[in-house]
Amino acid sequence: MTEIVERRDVVHSEWDAVAATSPDGWVFALSGWLDLITDVPRWGLRDESFAIRQSNRLVAVVPLHEVTAERRLACSGWGSTMPTLADGLADGERHHILQAAFDEIRRRAVQVGAERVDFGLSPVCRTALESQNGVNPLLVFGISDVSGHSRVLDLALSEEAIRAQLSQDARQKIKRAQTDGLSVGSIAWSEALDRYYEIHCETYQRTGVMPHQREYFSGVARHLDASHVVLWAARDRDGTIVAFHSDLCTASGCQYHMGCSTAAGLDSGANYLLFWHSILGAKAAGRRWYEIGEVFPGVSAGKERGLTVFKSKFGGTTRRNFRGTLSLSRPSTSASASPSPPIDTKFSSLLLEWLRVSYRLSAVIVGDRNAARVKSVALAVYRTVRGAPRRAAAATQAVKVASIGRIPFMRPLWDAAEDRASAAPTDASTRVALERALRSAGAVKEDAAIVLTSSGRSALQLALSVVAAQNPGRRRVLLPSYSCRGLYDPIVNLGLVPDFVEVDRDLLPDSADMIAQMGPDVLACIAVHLCGCRMDTAPVVAAAGRHGIAVVEDCCHSLGAGLASDADFQIFSLGLGKTAMATAGGALASRRFADDVRAAAALWQLDDPAAAAARYRHFRTGYFQTSGRPPAPLPQQLYTQYGSRLISDIDARLALVQLDKLSEIISNRGQSGRRMRKVLSTRDHLVRTQAERGHLHTKLTVTCLTKAVADRLTRSMAAQGIEIEPMYLPLHTRDFATAYARRPLHFTEGLTGRVFNIPIRPNLTERELQRIERALGNALARAT
Repeated sequence: MTEIVERRDVVHSEWDAVAATSPDGWVFALSGWLDLITDVPRWGLRDESFAIRQSNRLVAVVPLHEVTAERRLACSGWGSTMPTLADGLADGERHHILQAAFDEIRRRAVQVGAERVDFGLSPVCRTALESQNGVNPLLVFGISDVSGHSRVLDLALSEEAIRAQLSQDARQKIKRAQTDGLSVGSIAWSEALDRYYEIHCETYQRTGVMPHQREYFSGVARHLDASHVVLWAARDRDGTIVAFHSDLCTASGCQYHMGCSTAAGLDSGANYLLFWHSILGAKAAGRRWYEIGEVFPGVSAGKERGLTVFKSKFGGTTRRNFRGTLSLSRPSTSASASPSPPIDTKFSSLLLEWLRVSYRLSAVIVGDRNAARVKSVALAVYRTVRGAPRRAAAATQAVKVASIGRIPFMRPLWDAAEDRASAAPTDASTRVALERALRSAGAVKEDAAIVLTSSGRSALQLALSVVAAQNPGRRRVLLPSYSCRGLYDPIVNLGLVPDFVEVDRDLLPDSADMIAQMGPDVLACIAVHLCGCRMDTAPVVAAAGRHGIAVVEDCCHSLGAGLASDADFQIFSLGLGKTAMATAGGALASRRFADDVRAAAALWQLDDPAAAAARYRHFRTGYFQTSGRPPAPLPQQLYTQYGSRLISDIDARLALVQLDKLSEIISNRGQSGRRMRKVLSTRDHLVRTQAERGHLHTKLTVTCLTKAVADRLTRSMAAQGIEIEPMYLPLHTRDFATAYARRPLHFTEGLTGRVFNIPIRPNLTERELQRIERALGNALARAT
């Protein structure tokens, strides 16, 4: 009997025993690897892994993740492995089990609404090496072949024969590194973690790419042992580590996984010396094959050509890097479909009681183990029956909303002007004009530098990197916990320490609490004007000055408010959901550090124009579809605007058009916001809004005074087809940041699930505004 078992129900040692000995096995199938990539917040992977048992024996483990932002499933997060079967199975039995695994994967894909499933196979596992004539072994199961190529080195050769395969350039750089006094040795990940992450961030910032989150590397140190990951370090004459090289390993082979180096290490040839020692180390450990990495034969230019040339310098032969994709057609749905008739609740209760009696009887007759299996099937039937009324109600609600139409929370004020800007040729004057427009809209002083970044996050990262370089003894950054991850990520990406503070009743940073946390180890504090409500920054700026702390004023929600700033930095955002919206973009302004920010930004690259153009097409289509539904999630490959990047030419043109409309946007939002405030003011014993004085109405934020009122509001607005936006979960309570939670923040924690934003976008019609007013009034009347 074949039984599907969830990974959580399989002991790690039993799971790994299959993965480690399987002919398909690779590190990406190990339970530790699955844990560590699931724990990296930014990747948004949800574990769907399962196993297959036959006659109480584990015969297959199937690493599987839902990539939530991309509507796809992937074997081991990225599609780099496949269902992994126990060793020693006969060909016919193996085929039968693989078919069962792929059938279950298809079922789960349909269940979560995935549009495709990605698979892969390590070039140094037995199944790949033994594949006849290079035919993809996934094809027989209906998987499309999207394979690439990798350079693989045979370590059965003598050291002299392997050395002979090195290019002349590689031999020269290895010799130069040795002459310069560099030495290489293995080092435990746990011992090297801090230094590795420091050099990793330096490498990625140097190349204009956003660094990975620290959780990834700490996960490698925590979840993988020395038999599966080997870390090599290159040291200079003084013993300082200047470069790293990490290999993933199984019994049969190794794969170059990742590496990083300082600028000095890069110049000295440390990367070449590390590669050579890692190859020799794999041979000394008795491993047969070494995958140098993916190459792109036939490519004559660009990054892929550079990678191919570099990896070919270490010899080996080109082999197939098997990859496969299963495309799934999504079932069509109709809002007007007839709902299933509701099931009588009395009948449901009788059914449940019958199931209980049947279970007790079957346990006596066939034994507890078999009865438990019957019970699981019966409960599945019961849950299906019991859920029918809820599904019927949902279908009825869908019909109602379809008839009256949805009111989406967000829809940018985009029209033909933005369409023309997205397709216009590059013009050097655009950036000059955009800087001038931002200086005016943001009330930035004339002697302040303005750097046009690819996002508000990038602007914050630039500011913090400048002050961190000048204050190496300070690492703490004060920020309100009631914030988005755009404040948190740049801090941890730079290896700094977030220190969370309370907010006040207007959801702004509590000045008294922020000042109380200041000390000699604090590098910076972030003062936020949230949703268009102004924070009084004067006390914070004065206190920070006494402690030598830099103040970063977050103006991402207040562009156009005309705020005169005495902070060391101002950051702005031009992304979706802000006052003026391109597909991405931001700016950093500073008087005190003007020369420093210009010098640092001079090393940055422009954001990818192709990704920016694709983002615009995605959002232009998605936000203006007639159904009123929000657009599909942005594909992961289009999130290019984070890290050390400057605004793309396309987003610069879009932002300039939006700033031309800024007075219209602010006026329309303000009028809509004041209309909704008038409705809300009649129920001030149930809800609270931010102070109106000087409010820019980037968003209209409503705090429900009880969870019951919040639940009533969300249900009522959904029933009327009006999309509202939930506000933040406190950062210090989220799993990726709990390690930095030093103390309880009672007021902030109490806001969880009680704060929402009401639609007040500038392109709401009069009819839509009236519907929102009525829905708000009715929701609060029922809550009363």
